[in-house]
Amino acid sequence: SAHMYGLARWIFVHELATHKQFNPSVYLEKRFFGEVFLHLTKRKARPNVKAEIQEYKRVIRKHLDAYKEAAGITEFDMANPNQTAQFEAARIYTAYVNNIQTKFGQYLRHAVNILLKTRERKRDLEEAMKGRTVDEIKKAYEDRIWKPGLELKEAIKHRNTVLPVITVGDKNIGDVLEPVLTAYDNDYELEEECIYYDIKAHPKKHFKAFCCLAVLLEMNDYSWKAKKRDTEAIAVIKASGSRPVDPIDSIATGSLPEDQTKKPRKPRKREKPGEKKPGEFTYIHELSPEQLTNMKNSIFMDPGRQDIVFGMTDESTSEDKALFRYTRSQKAKETRTTRYRKLREKVKNEHPDSNEIKAAEARLAAFSCTSILPDK
Repeated sequence: SAHMYGLARWIFVHELATHKQFNPSVYLEKRFFGEVFLHLTKRKARPNVKAEIQEYKRVIRKHLDAYKEAAGITEFDMANPNQTAQFEAARIYTAYVNNIQTKFGQYLRHAVNILLKTRERKRDLEEAMKGRTVDEIKKAYEDRIWKPGLELKEAIKHRNTVLPVITVGDKNIGDVLEPVLTAYDNDYELEEECIYYDIKAHPKKHFKAFCCLAVLLEMNDYSWKAKKRDTEAIAVIKASGSRPVDPIDSIATGSLPEDQTKKPRKPRKREKPGEKKPGEFTYIHELSPEQLTNMKNSIFMDPGRQDIVFGMTDESTSEDKALFRYTRSQKAKETRTTRYRKLREKVKNEHPDSNEIKAAEARLAAFSCTSILPDK
């Protein structure tokens, strides 16, 4: 999966660096990532594929040899590559989409705040207006800094391509943010007329803008508080600048969209036999007869095969029982497990491809449901 992710990112990096009209959002699909995985295996080519898959293959083959040479890998063989490709493609696709949903809006606000330099400009204004009254300084701050900044943020929120002119240093903020705001189709309209809402609703449409934002922050040497490997579009930075693209480095710094770099574990302290941790309770069979006699206000728990929870107080007797029982039948009744199971079987049996569905379920039953690795 590391090279599957590395090849996909290699393609996005080079296509964006060489073709400004390239739209990576078109390729942000599970089918594309699945084809990327299959091109790294020794599987037989499928004839008569759809035009969409043919386009994916064209783009992948364009960069496949260069990536394999740079990464020093060869095609590998596996028994069922199509099934594994589906699992891996879904995992990487989900990571990309979640990354855009949760971080693009945050990084866009962060970039605007960096460009505005509100605190530095306020400090310079107070220094220039020394000797003036507090009300005069406050009014000048509102008119020159706060209100123009608010208008700019509102324009970005609605993705207006014509932004208020705010010059900080020798740069116009509108010119700096133009590549991000124009990274969409000309006829694209935001849902609820809000870019931050639309990011959550349609994250795939914002992938190119996310890449442009990463380039903007890196190329202008702006500080970025978040780790670079947390953002998949950071790979675009290496192709857009003067530094060469190194796929090995991109894999080493983050082989997957999530940061899976494990910190070294501290050596565990060995426990002596019979030694208890602070706050650990004592089992009832370890108590002495005197301790059992002096126990009061106790509750005894004894879950069985049919009982999820079974409890009894120490005052319970055969004549006056004080019990609590929660059985599997109660849980099944509350969650309506039987009804939904029957409904699922009915829908499956009535489906035109019911035999194929059952055959697929039988094949999947041979694999562990808690792992995406077919060998487990």
